[in-house]
Amino acid sequence: MDFLGEYDFLAKLVARFKGTAGIDVLQLRLGKLLQDYGNRAAKDSIRSAIAIYSDILSDSLAQKDTAERKQVKYSFNRVSPREEALYFRSEAYFMLQDTNKTLADLETYQVNYPAGEYIFSVFEREAKTLAHKGEWRQAEAKFNQMVQKFYYMPEIDAANMELAGIRIRLQQYQEAIRILQPLRGQPEALYLLGFAHQMNGTLLDAGKFYNLYLNRYPAGKHVPDVYLNLAKMAAEHQQKNEAAYYNDLFLRKFPQDPRSFAVLTSLADEKFTAGDYKSAYEQYGTLLKTMPDDVGLQKKHIICLVRIGKISAANKAMKVFKKKYNDPKEEMAEIQYEIANSYLTQKFFKIAEKSLKSVASKYKNTQYAVYARYSLGKLKLITNHTEEGLDILTKIPAKYKGNPALPEVYLTLGDFYYKTKQFGNALSALDKVLKNNPSEPIEITTRKYLIKILKDVAQNESRLIALRHFLKKYPRDRDAFHYQIELGITYFNLNEYDRAISQLRSLLPKANNDDEAEIRYWIAKSYFNWGQFRKAISEYLKLTYLTKPTKLPWHVTAEYESGLAYMKLSEWDRARELFKNIVKKEGAGSDFGRFALLKLQEVDQMQKN
Repeated sequence: MDFLGEYDFLAKLVARFKGTAGIDVLQLRLGKLLQDYGNRAAKDSIRSAIAIYSDILSDSLAQKDTAERKQVKYSFNRVSPREEALYFRSEAYFMLQDTNKTLADLETYQVNYPAGEYIFSVFEREAKTLAHKGEWRQAEAKFNQMVQKFYYMPEIDAANMELAGIRIRLQQYQEAIRILQPLRGQPEALYLLGFAHQMNGTLLDAGKFYNLYLNRYPAGKHVPDVYLNLAKMAAEHQQKNEAAYYNDLFLRKFPQDPRSFAVLTSLADEKFTAGDYKSAYEQYGTLLKTMPDDVGLQKKHIICLVRIGKISAANKAMKVFKKKYNDPKEEMAEIQYEIANSYLTQKFFKIAEKSLKSVASKYKNTQYAVYARYSLGKLKLITNHTEEGLDILTKIPAKYKGNPALPEVYLTLGDFYYKTKQFGNALSALDKVLKNNPSEPIEITTRKYLIKILKDVAQNESRLIALRHFLKKYPRDRDAFHYQIELGITYFNLNEYDRAISQLRSLLPKANNDDEAEIRYWIAKSYFNWGQFRKAISEYLKLTYLTKPTKLPWHVTAEYESGLAYMKLSEWDRARELFKNIVKKEGAGSDFGRFALLKLQEVDQMQKN
């Protein structure tokens, strides 16, 4: 029987037997029919079902629960119609996304039917409804209660999975991992284990579970998510080839995935950021075939032309862009700023100045007007109009407080002050860079500059803090190992010789030949300044005899300072032997040869005394 036929039949029965024993059973049947139809087609049918359930649950009807009615009810079903009506109404409210009424009915059910037929489903729906509302703490508590109360039921694994998902959302990654471990035979749990470990920072375990998922479920629903997560992990750790591999797998296997466009855009943006403007131009062009009216892509496409030096083509494309999109101010300002900046880079100062002034005045209410003023100030410094340049640059922070251009402005000022030996002003300007939310590249440049200046002005305690901060935040930076060595040398400069030796010695296993020689030198020097001359000699000689030749004269320096250590010990013959060896190898006319000769004279004099 189709819906209309069954509805007509039940409606007639309800009308015929209204007020009789067993009518609520017929009403339940009619309500469920309307609810199921409403879920598939018309929402109004669900509302009609709710009205029927509410009628069954009304006090007037409940008072008619005679022995005869109960006999009729339980002959149809061991669950009372009143219990079913309450459960089905909560279900209907849930279908209509009326979460407050859903939760009210579910709470009522738990109070009145704590051991009811639907109690497990009621707990589950309440937990899911709370999660749907974003009330994650309450949802977590309900799922937790459910897991403890119904631990014996086979369906509890699904509840545990939901609980683990909420724990991940609440950043309780260790707890999520604990819940998921016993469930790792299930594909969903295996994926969530990988994700929980990824978010927890335990990346080796994340990779292990992700790869297990790929091996066991090559057609699993989370395969695209795994590819993207593995690509993200690789990119965050500068493993560019591996990131490219997983992104490529995702794009080839799931070209219709809604995220593929974002991935392709991200890859093009990476090329752009890396300075590969030709490849970025080609990739943006490919994307524009799919999204020809994307303003952002069009803009980036034109900027790529500027950065590969095709200014004429960029100007033509800009005119088309301006007409097509009715002169969008922010985008036009950015493109024209890029062109002006290109002139500045090529040292076409007159046209650059004219173009920058045009951007600053024509698009004065855009972000790029500020950048134009900044570049204009920089141009004036470059062309030796120092006072005018400083005047422009120093006025920007006061006029544009909190502007994204400020880090670059302060960095340029810091660079100028450093080059003109105004170290106090330089440090102040660079400190302001860090206080104005710089981008990561600008922050890295600034922190390196600070480390350099603090060395020049011998502020060793401040330099130590700067080095530690840099190494903690950017442990994988290309200069990180060099700064690890500098950290040891800074301890030396602070007379903390034991910490210097410990820091430097820890670096030896990772050092290349030149770095090893430098590290061994500073270890030996630390022992020397600490007054432990025999240990110093031992370390100097390790440098001399255990390391290969280097670009810098570490070996002869170590030999010379070994001689100084022997002099401290009054072992004149050994000192003389080392200094003679230096004169022989380096020549009496060389810098080291001359110093060694002076020390030979000093040794002879000391022995006479």
